[in-house]
Amino acid sequence: MCGLGFIAAELGNADTAVDLLMESLPLWEERSNELGRAACLLGLSIVSIYLKDGPTAARALGAIEAWLERTTGTLEPPDRLSFARGAEALRSSLGNEEFGQQWAIGRELSLDSAILELKAATAANAVPTELLMEMQATDPAAGIRIEIDQGHQSLQVASIVETEFFQALRREARHLREANSD
Repeated sequence: MCGLGFIAAELGNADTAVDLLMESLPLWEERSNELGRAACLLGLSIVSIYLKDGPTAARALGAIEAWLERTTGTLEPPDRLSFARGAEALRSSLGNEEFGQQWAIGRELSLDSAILELKAATAANAVPTELLMEMQATDPAAGIRIEIDQGHQSLQVASIVETEFFQALRREARHLREANSD
């Protein structure tokens, strides 16, 4: 479910992403799998980026980074790519100073605290109309077609095919597997 939440988040479907990621969290908790919880937190931070809540997302990524350092944990290759892209997008939108401040605050948070903060933030936000309109204009050559039900302003993913993003994830994963097998 966490993987589907990531896909929904990357497609900008915040409501579906939050639902899937929230359903995944208790499953990881039952298994005492902190890495799975960190991946869900990463997915929720991507949603926060789409919801234009950069400070919350920056704190969440800071918490993930600190947790990974403390535990010597490693994100899966696609998650590392999402983490790097999220951090880059946040630095660009918030500016270096604000990004650095929020990241530092996040580094002091536990995973539990960061998850609680993101749960509250994503529950309080709805998908902004400008995001829906932006997604409607997605280039059909990118391999994703998204239809918007204007009456209900909801996203409906019509088809997902091999996109450049997923090709990049696959290349990165293959490269990392090859590097780790040496």
